[in-house]
Amino acid sequence: MKTLSKDIWLKATQHGNRYLLPQRFTKGNDPEKDRLYDACGYLVMEGEARWLQNPMAPGIELT
Repeated sequence: MKTLSKDIWLKATQHGNRYLLPQRFTKGNDPEKDRLYDACGYLVMEGEARWLQNPMAPGIELT
């Protein structure tokens, strides 16, 4: 997960410090989306990012 989080962080730095996630309606239906959300959650827990507050465009913004 740390590697995926680093990849997301690098992509965010290239796109205005934001990384948008695909919408996920329920957890567990798509393992790939779950991995992305978990990796972004890791960045948020580490204090390197915060969740965007727009439910139509879920994602993170680097802090």
